[in-house]
Order: sequence, then structure tokens, then C-alpha cells
Amino acid sequence: MSNFNASASKTEPLNLTRRVNPLEALREVFAPCVDLNYARFARSGLPKEALSPVLGLRVPLLRSIANRIEKSEIEGTIATLLRAGPEALEERLFVAILIGRLRVPIEAKFPLLRAFLPFVDSWMVCDELAAFVKPLPKEKELFWSFLGNLCDEGSPYATRYGLVSVLKYYMDASWIEEVLSRAETVARRKIDARCVETALAWLVAEVAARFPDRASAFLREEILSPRSKRMAIQKGLESLRVADDVKAELKSMRKSD
Repeated sequence: MSNFNASASKTEPLNLTRRVNPLEALREVFAPCVDLNYARFARSGLPKEALSPVLGLRVPLLRSIANRIEKSEIEGTIATLLRAGPEALEERLFVAILIGRLRVPIEAKFPLLRAFLPFVDSWMVCDELAAFVKPLPKEKELFWSFLGNLCDEGSPYATRYGLVSVLKYYMDASWIEEVLSRAETVARRKIDARCVETALAWLVAEVAARFPDRASAFLREEILSPRSKRMAIQKGLESLRVADDVKAELKSMRKSD
């Protein structure tokens, strides 16, 4: 168990920009919080190709430590940590949290996101980053274009980040056609990466819960890879928000494959 004092973390400022080795300084702060049992659990859930070591800190603890960075120091801290090259899972999550905390227009985060995405090598960091960086309503058009560039040009995890962000912030009636068009564009790139295939499956299963007719039509067009289609159907069948008649149709698609 960790002996981390969360209340103290909120009152003691933490400045990493003036440290010769900011990652070493951050690891010193992390050290009392490490939970080796959780480290083993977290490591077991990461893809085998993920190279990041896992220290054993939960996200709420990382958030508490991130709160010690003064608002005026957040952008400088992000730049400092990116130059140092965050290695451990928790170091990368810490950067993702700071990007989310940064109170600037969404377009000011685009260079930081592009600089950070090469460090993302697991679904956990990728999906947490998507949860942390949320556009304001007036920023959604601009953010949509940025995400589209990532999906068209990016690495597998940059593409996954784009898809998961679309799933989180654009899954409504006014965007559904664009959402499915983007899913089709990514699917037709035929990216041989499980992180992308699972993101496509998750997105289509979410469409099945909210817009079942559109999901059925999309699945019947055979746009997804066979593996993504199977995963999307399975996720739909497991969802408590997908209606029984929709599940019956999903089962018929599974049987016909």
C-alpha cells in the first residue's frame, strides 16, 4: 500500500523546471506513492510491445501530484518533461494530465500533443490523454480537423487517440455522419495494429448503442477488418445500453460470418 499523503500534495508547490534532472526529481516525488502490487497489475494489462516501465501509481495519485504544479508553471513543466523524455508509464500519464490541466485555447495544445504522442505506447496513456484533453463547444470544429490529421497521418497510437477523442466528444446526432465517415477512412487504411482495431470496434459499438440503424448499416458494408468487426459485435452484445432487438441483429451478423 502507498503511504502518500494526498492532502499535503495539494499544499506544497512542486517545480520541476529548475531541476537539472526533472525526471529524477519527479521520481523522488513518486517514490513514497509506489504500490508494487498495483505495478504488477498495471503491467499485466499493457500490450507486450509497450516498453514503458511501470512504477505502480494510480491516476488519482498522479492527479494529486500534478495539482502541486502552479498554473503558471504547467506549460513550462510539460516542455521540460518532454525534453527529458518521460519513460515510465506514470511519467507519461503525468504529462498527459498536465496537458489536460493547461488552460489555453485548444489550438495552443496541438503542438504539445504532437510532441507528446510519440511517447504514447499503450492504450492506457492514449485513452487517458483523450479523457484529459476536452474541447470547448466552440472549439469542436477546430479540434475535429486536428484529430482528422492525426487519423490520416499519425502512428497507430496517434490514430487511436484521434478515434477515442472522436468517441468521447462527437458521438451525437449532429456529428454522427462525420464520425462514421472518419471511422471508414481509418478502416480503409488497414492499419495492422490492435490498438487501432479495438478503437474502431469500441467506436462502432458505441454507435450501436446510440444510433443502432447507422451501426447496422455500417457493419453490413464490410468496411471493418474481420477482427474489428468481430470485436465491435462482441462489444455491442456485452453492452447494457444496446437494445435487445439490436443485439439479435448483431448475433445474426456474427453467425453469417
